[in-house]
Amino acid sequence: MEIWPSVFKNIWLADDDEDDQLVFENALKEIDPSLQLEKFGTCEKLLQRLQDVQPDLLFLDINMPGINGKECLKIIKENSAYKKLPVIVHSGSDYKMDILTSYGFGATLYIVKPSSYNNIVKTLQAVLSLDWNDPETITNNQYQNNRFVPFRAD
Repeated sequence: MEIWPSVFKNIWLADDDEDDQLVFENALKEIDPSLQLEKFGTCEKLLQRLQDVQPDLLFLDINMPGINGKECLKIIKENSAYKKLPVIVHSGSDYKMDILTSYGFGATLYIVKPSSYNNIVKTLQAVLSLDWNDPETITNNQYQNNRFVPFRAD
C-alpha cells in the first residue's frame, strides 16, 4: 500500500505495556523506517512532554495507571493549543462506552488493537494513508448506524 508522502514524521505512542510499545514500534519501522516514534508509559509523562513539543500524530491507550487515556484525551483537547492534534485512541477495549466517550472527548479515531502483527501493520498503513487534510471527515466516517464505531483497516 502506497502511503507517501506522509504528513506525519513525529509520532507519539502512550501505552503502559512495553510489549505493545515494541510491537507498535516494529510495525511502524516496517512501514517507514524514517518515522520518528516517541513512547510514553504514562499520560503524566506525555502531558509533561507536550508542554515542550507537539507530535504530528498521537496514539493513546485508554487503560493506563494514573491518569487514564480518556482523562488524558480530555485534558489535551480542552487545551486550545492542541485542538487540531490528531489523537487516535489505540486500545484493547471494544466496549461501546469507551468508544463513545473517546470520540466524545475529541478522538479523531478509535482503534481496537489488532491481535496479530500483520493486522497491526495493515491498520497503521491504513491510518497513515487516510486524507489527514480533513480530520473531521475521518471522524465522521466512523459514525455509522447512529453510533460511533472503531476504525477498521479492511
